Amino acid sequence: MFFNNDIQRVLDMFDLHRLLPEHYPEFFRVFLTIAQGPRGQMDFVEIQTRVMLPQTSASRICYILEERGLISITIAPGDKRRKRAALTQAGCRTLGEIMRRGLDIAQRMVREHCDTSKMIPVEGQ
Repeated sequence: MFFNNDIQRVLDMFDLHRLLPEHYPEFFRVFLTIAQGPRGQMDFVEIQTRVMLPQTSASRICYILEERGLISITIAPGDKRRKRAALTQAGCRTLGEIMRRGLDIAQRMVREHCDTSKMIPVEGQ
C-alpha cells in the first residue's frame, strides 16, 4: 500500500518541476489530458471538463504550456469561438521522457516492494 510520502517520492523521482512549469500537478494533468486526445490534441472545453479545473485556470495553463513550446493553440475547425491545444514535437519528446521515467520508477518500486521471485512470467516473453 502506498502512502503520501510514497506518492511525493514518485513525483520527486519524475522531477516534473524541470519538465513542466511551477504547480506541476495541475500542469501535468492538463498536459497528459491533451496527449490522450485524438492525435495528441483536444478542445479547451474538453480539457477543462476532464481535468475539472475552472475554465480560466485550464486556459491559463494551456497558454503557459504554449509559451514553453510543449503545445500549440489554434482555432478549432468549424467554430471560431473554440480553441484547440495540440502537442508539439517538443511536447511529444517531453511526454516520451515522462513515460521513460514512469517505467523506471515502476520497475524500481516493484524491486523495492515486491518479492519478484514469486512472479509468474507472461507467456511469450
